[in-house]
Amino acid sequence: MSPRIAVEEQQEVRKAELIRATFQEVSEKGFSDTTLEDIAQRAGVSKGVLLYYFRSKEDLFLSAFKHSILMLRDRLRQTIATVSDPVEKVRAIVRTSFVSAKANRKFYQAYLDLLSMGTRQEAFKQLNARFYENCIAMDEEIIAEGVRRGLFRPQADAGVLRAIVDGLMLQWLFDENSSFEDYQRRCEVALLRYLQG
Repeated sequence: MSPRIAVEEQQEVRKAELIRATFQEVSEKGFSDTTLEDIAQRAGVSKGVLLYYFRSKEDLFLSAFKHSILMLRDRLRQTIATVSDPVEKVRAIVRTSFVSAKANRKFYQAYLDLLSMGTRQEAFKQLNARFYENCIAMDEEIIAEGVRRGLFRPQADAGVLRAIVDGLMLQWLFDENSSFEDYQRRCEVALLRYLQG
């Protein structure tokens, strides 16, 4: 391996560490209360090192947002690819969306905070729009296959499917007396009832 490639790989590892630290800080404190110093300290580097890899707080947060939603998108694709039956693909969406109470709470607390940036900053808005376009395209394929096989009603809409998942996830997040498993079950039931009519 050439020295240049080794340095590039080391830089990519460092960037990933900084992105992970950013996501952890945002999930615990929120965007407005997270400082570059907090992130640098969590990652074990100086603020100067952090700014070497990312031009600004916005650049770092955008990278963290992109990383988190691409990981979710890739996880959805991989899980859906493991099954061929459209009903099982819907169940796979639920399993991937409702992983565990701890993981989901941490992810969605950071995700929602970063998502709110999209109301004020175009780069965040566009990134989230592309993420939803990808999700809806995956959902449309599942629905189309289910309709072809006579399992789903032709009027089923991928946007509604995504709204059910997101809506129940938000309800769970804000329901302090909630059972994660109950919301996971409710999501699966709601999706299949909607799709099957």
